[in-house]
Amino acid sequence: MKPSVRDTLLQAVERHRAGDLAAAEKLYLKVLRADPNQADANHNMGTLARQAGRNADALPYLALAARVNPAHAPYALAYAETLNNCDRPEQAITVLEAALGRGQDSPLLQDLLASARRNAAGAAAWHGIANDAERAQVNALYRGGRFAELEPILEDLLAHHPHAGAAWKLYAICLVRLGKDARAALERTTALLPDDAEAQRNLARYLMKSGAWLPAYAAAQRLFQLEPDIATDHAMAGHAAAELGRLHDAIGHYRRALELDPSLLDVHNNLGNALKDAGQLNEAEASYRNAIALKADCAEAWCNLGLLYKFMLRPTESVEACAKALEANPELAGALILAGDLAIDDGRFAEAEQLFRAAITRLPGSPEAWAGIARTRKMTDEDRDWARAAEQLAASGLPPQLESYLRFSLGKYHDDTRQYDEAFRQFHRANELTKQVWRSRGQPDYVEAAQRDFIDAIIAHFDSAGIDRPRFAHPSARPVFIVGMPRSGTSLAEQILASHPEVHGAGELPIWGEAMKHYWAALQEGADTGLQLVDTAPQILKQLHALAPQAKRIVDKLPNNFLHVGLIHAVFPNARIIHMRRNPVDVCLSIYFNSFSDSQRYASDLHSLAHYYREYQRLMAHWRSVLPDGNLLEVPYEALVQDQETWSRKLIDFIGLPWDESCLNFHENARAVRTPSNWQVRQKISTSSVERWRNYEQFVGPLKGLLASGL
Repeated sequence: MKPSVRDTLLQAVERHRAGDLAAAEKLYLKVLRADPNQADANHNMGTLARQAGRNADALPYLALAARVNPAHAPYALAYAETLNNCDRPEQAITVLEAALGRGQDSPLLQDLLASARRNAAGAAAWHGIANDAERAQVNALYRGGRFAELEPILEDLLAHHPHAGAAWKLYAICLVRLGKDARAALERTTALLPDDAEAQRNLARYLMKSGAWLPAYAAAQRLFQLEPDIATDHAMAGHAAAELGRLHDAIGHYRRALELDPSLLDVHNNLGNALKDAGQLNEAEASYRNAIALKADCAEAWCNLGLLYKFMLRPTESVEACAKALEANPELAGALILAGDLAIDDGRFAEAEQLFRAAITRLPGSPEAWAGIARTRKMTDEDRDWARAAEQLAASGLPPQLESYLRFSLGKYHDDTRQYDEAFRQFHRANELTKQVWRSRGQPDYVEAAQRDFIDAIIAHFDSAGIDRPRFAHPSARPVFIVGMPRSGTSLAEQILASHPEVHGAGELPIWGEAMKHYWAALQEGADTGLQLVDTAPQILKQLHALAPQAKRIVDKLPNNFLHVGLIHAVFPNARIIHMRRNPVDVCLSIYFNSFSDSQRYASDLHSLAHYYREYQRLMAHWRSVLPDGNLLEVPYEALVQDQETWSRKLIDFIGLPWDESCLNFHENARAVRTPSNWQVRQKISTSSVERWRNYEQFVGPLKGLLASGL
């Protein structure tokens, strides 16, 4: 190439990259006048025409470039893709197969070849359905995005040819683009074209967008029988499986997607979410970090990492990750909501409300942000505008889980403003939605017989002999446990204890559920559980020490540790266990009025709550009968709020520490609180929650029988 021609070509490429297409075209044509067979100029002229939507004009240039320089694979690929887009798939196949013969195989070539073959098959399928002119009209309307004009033409074709799969396929796509109900047309297409992967993919994607997770996942499985190794298909299947609660399947699909294409940023994020939900927290952290490695300022990944750290009780790291998310994208509503949640944990309620409102300005339809406002304070009649907006959003067709968030908050608003009938209606709707969510995932309701058998097994194993294992025990009295039903006052008791300078309130630690799981597994395998207990104590003490190296007592207030009292005593026989008791109807209603995790299925049904409470009572009666004197302190919630000082002194004395006056001012403690009680425990003692159930007496029939069994 002459230097002058080369210089002109370089100028043309520079103008092309700068977006000055007119100047670039003039320079390319100047090159071609000097050298008509110059491959780069021909290819780039074809690219210019394609960018302008003139595929037919691009073909001569692209054909010449591919013929002049067949060793350069991108030329052949561009030519073949344009042929395919111009409804000449057979010629595209010829070009691509020739490239294969030259050893130019690549994932892009295979994708183009598959597309061209589908189009060729589709063209053949139109024979006998439409003549060349009709088909040209259909293709022109389709490629021009003129779907409203295309719809009646296809309907007329289908009226005469009801079994024409190719026409159904195009008609279904047309309905999707017009925002109409396309499910029946998509399903008809896949029935007529069972070997058409694209048709199956279209159905799966439509079902995904419709939130029909179970049929979407089934459609994805059929798709894998046709094309098993498309990364984005596995990402789609992973999303559906995650929504169904099938976390093992979701994780498998996400990992397969990343094996096929490690650059899929969203999949790293979604894999992290699935791993977090599955309890694989370290793996979730690694997955979010992988996303950040791909894009250091990925706000969504930083936000997810912050949520994970909050869940893992690593507040400092959660705050740092949240700050990174907002630095990367100050408009990200999810990060603002996380910042609001963190502010609530720290007792900065006014700031939290501002953050939730900021999230709403960015994402007005965010149920989490609207619901968050209700958690920052007691609502009043002056919040009626909030209530109207929240009700309107809740009734707008949200997915059940998101609607439930708002219904719980609307229930709180009406309870705070003493509109009790409407409050219960909202709480009932929230709980029915919660049940709907887990049922849609194929997860069972609370099973009374299973819970009864579980409690029977605990009682049988941890009898008076089984609970006393001094030769395996650790003498530490550092751990302190507050157990009971959720909403029984465990957060209040912890806040009082944590106000003592020698006590650290650790919140709800997931330690003992895991320990119990391993212990039962060892029992079933016939392993030496005594040796396991020997290992358990130092591991747990190490975790506790890391939380508060200077504290003499560290409080774990996870309420359902009442299930693990036997194991706790076997490991730490000197540990003090505080049992919070509350009016059974009050405590069950308070549970019913709050959103709990899927693991607490009993929480969304009054009959199930009554049964669960009775089983809890039965197990606590057993612990009273087998624990040594002095290990268990019973604290009635009602007595604590009536006479705080007396009971606060009893609590401090019970855990073996000298009295400190700061325990009377627990509401001034600035420590983070990460439970639904995080607002209440920062207020002065109130008796407003005592006998609260009487406001709802007409609704609590299944719970009234609990009163006869006492507190």
